[in-house]
Amino acid sequence: GKLMQNCVRCHGCPHGRLRRGCVECSGCKHGRLKQLCVRCRACPHGLVRKNCKECIGCPHGKLKHGCAQCGGCPHGKVRACCVTCSACPHGKLKRNCRQCNGCPHGKLKAQCSICGACPHGKLKASCAECTGCPHGKLKRNCSSCGSCAHGKLKRYCALCNGCAHGKVRWDCPDCNGCPHAKLKRNCAECSGCQHHRVKS
Repeated sequence: GKLMQNCVRCHGCPHGRLRRGCVECSGCKHGRLKQLCVRCRACPHGLVRKNCKECIGCPHGKLKHGCAQCGGCPHGKVRACCVTCSACPHGKLKRNCRQCNGCPHGKLKAQCSICGACPHGKLKASCAECTGCPHGKLKRNCSSCGSCAHGKLKRYCALCNGCAHGKVRWDCPDCNGCPHAKLKRNCAECSGCQHHRVKS
């Protein structure tokens, strides 16, 4: 049950023993790990190594502090340090990469990952939360609302199906009626010219 000095192994420590300072074997207390970061089998379920020295209980919904993870994450929780634990339950998200919180209806994650998807007709505003699309509007920065209202376009010059007959994009934000015998201002044209009219 002894080890040689200078960290030379003696076959192995007896069951449940570890090298303490490379000199002798000492018993691992239940759920403890040896000093100097050599594993004593594994931590009991729900315990983690703290700074590679000892096992401590995971606070509810938390995982490892510095070295190794608890057997598994509690349902819908994630590890600190931005490592995901499988996935958050439906409608949950990582808040600052640490724990899952409920997504308010139609909201998205604060910093790290999306919460499922936006409800139909919602979009991410500034990539952070879901907001309602104003009628006939689409995304500002990140992703589109399900579909454009008939004859409407997305902001920032992305075409959505097409303008309704006689409509155009006006500086790319939305569709406006074509003044009589006029066509598009900057981005897209009305379906066609009025009878006997041409594009200027």
